[in-house]
Amino acid sequence: MSVSEQRNKSIYALNRLLKDVIRNPGEWIVNTDLIASLKAQGKLSKWSDADLGIIPSALNTLKTTAEDLLDDGFAGLDRKRVKALLAIEREINKKSRPKSGSKLQLEEKIKELASQVTLLEQRNMTFTYFIKELQALAIKHASQGNSELYRAKCQRELQNIQAKLSFTGECDLILEQPDNVE
Repeated sequence: MSVSEQRNKSIYALNRLLKDVIRNPGEWIVNTDLIASLKAQGKLSKWSDADLGIIPSALNTLKTTAEDLLDDGFAGLDRKRVKALLAIEREINKKSRPKSGSKLQLEEKIKELASQVTLLEQRNMTFTYFIKELQALAIKHASQGNSELYRAKCQRELQNIQAKLSFTGECDLILEQPDNVE
């Protein structure tokens, strides 16, 4: 058999293998060489398995041959590579996940919820800063008003906003208004 024929059969075998890994990732999670080769195009082109009829080749050779032989070309082969890797990783994660309701699973849930709380606290701090900044701008613009009617209207609106803020229990959100706004 010529080198060209071997390469062609190898490409077809690799394509079948990737499809099989995507369909049945559990059968391949112990094959660490395959998993390592799925992480990069170059590694996959160098990977070989005599039992499956897959021989190593240069990446450019793999690309060119796949373009010529496969309906979806090298791009399709590469998509299958990525899908196969994701399928194996999902299968590994599925097996390493603790059982529902177990102490370990509950501890993981607590960690996840704690990180969500931290994120929400950070958002609240940002919103608190924005509220204070907006209040300061509103007070500044209200005090610069020319008419007494305008300043009185601004005063009422600021009092309304501060009353709503007081219901949140966040006393630090309520800014003192200077006397000249009234």
